[in-house]
Amino acid sequence: MKDKYQIDELLILRIRYGVTSIVVEKLETSRDCFTSISATTINLDDNSIIYSNLSTRSVLVEPLNLDNPSIRENLKKGLLISTDSTLNTEERFFSKFPTSNQ
Repeated sequence: MKDKYQIDELLILRIRYGVTSIVVEKLETSRDCFTSISATTINLDDNSIIYSNLSTRSVLVEPLNLDNPSIRENLKKGLLISTDSTLNTEERFFSKFPTSNQ
């Protein structure tokens, strides 16, 4: 891959997101939106792992009827907030390292 695409490092991202619900005695007690990002950087010279990290963020949303359009908007907003928060965590970490352009 290194010679074919002329790259030195490979960044692999695995992004998971969704909604979890906690149900107690058939009643939903809470619902949260989550985003999980797993990042791995591989040095293609020797196939060693340079960096590996998992960041996860959750946002609590109001547990109400999903048929209500405003609830779907709350879920969408919760997913966006959790994703932005997770990306900001990774960005803060990577901003500590100089790039080849600097």
